[in-house]
Amino acid sequence: SGSCSSSSQGVGQSIYQLTQRFAAAESHCRSFIVECPGTSVPLPHAIEFQDELEQSEDWASVPRLDTLVTVVDAQTFLPKIHASEYLADLGLTEDELDDRTVADVLIEQVEYADVLVINKVDTVSGAQARQLELILRKLNRSAEIVQAVHGQVPARLLLETKRFSLAELEQAPGWLAELNAFFETGGRPQHQHNSEHEGATEEADHHISSFVYYAQRPFHPQRLMDQALSMEWQGVLRSKGFFWLATRHDIMGASQTAG
Repeated sequence: SGSCSSSSQGVGQSIYQLTQRFAAAESHCRSFIVECPGTSVPLPHAIEFQDELEQSEDWASVPRLDTLVTVVDAQTFLPKIHASEYLADLGLTEDELDDRTVADVLIEQVEYADVLVINKVDTVSGAQARQLELILRKLNRSAEIVQAVHGQVPARLLLETKRFSLAELEQAPGWLAELNAFFETGGRPQHQHNSEHEGATEEADHHISSFVYYAQRPFHPQRLMDQALSMEWQGVLRSKGFFWLATRHDIMGASQTAG
C-alpha cells in the first residue's frame, strides 16, 4: 500500500503515474490510500476516477476506486455542524468564490461515502455515540458505519471492499432517499417492517426525524424569502429541494442548507 495527499485536480492521474513507476521498477502495489484535503468532498473525486477509467484505452492499467471513507469526530462533529462557520472566515477557501460553510463540507463528506468511521467514541457517552450513528444513517442510507478509538479500524473494512459504485453513491444521500420514497408512495406513509419500525422508534427517542414538503402551487417570492429562506431553522441539520416562484414559472430554483 502507499499513501499520498492531493487536491481535487488530478488525483487519478497522480495515482496512475505512481502505478507506472512501480511497474517500471518491477514492484507490486495492491492499493493506495489517498488522503484528500479536509475541505474537499468525495463526489468530484469519484467522478474524476470514473471519467479517467472510461477515457482510458488500457483499462487494465487504470486504478479502480475501491472505497470512499469519511472519518467523523464523535466529539466535534455536531458542534461544528451547529456553528456553521464559513470557510472564508477560517482561511480555508479553495478560491474567492467559495462561500461554503464548515457544515456544508461535513454534511457532503458524510452523504457521499461508502464507509463512515466514527472516531474517538471513547470521548463521548454510549448514548451520544448512538445518537450520532443514527444521525449519520439518516444522512447516508447505504454507508457502512464503524465506531473506532484512536482511528483503529480493521483493514478489511477499508481496503479491497469493492463497495464503490458511482451510481449507488449518487443515490446515497438521505435527503434523496427521502424524496424518492415520498414520490414512489404517492406521498402516502410507508409501510414499515418490524426492523424498520424499531429503527424509526429509536430515532424518535433521540428526537431525529425528517419530512417532505410538496405542493404544486408556486411560492410567493417575498413570503418564501421572509418565512423560509432567510430564517434559521433551529435543530435542522439538512434541507434540500427545488421550488418554483409565482413570478417565474419557467425557472426552477434550488435551495439547500446544512447546520
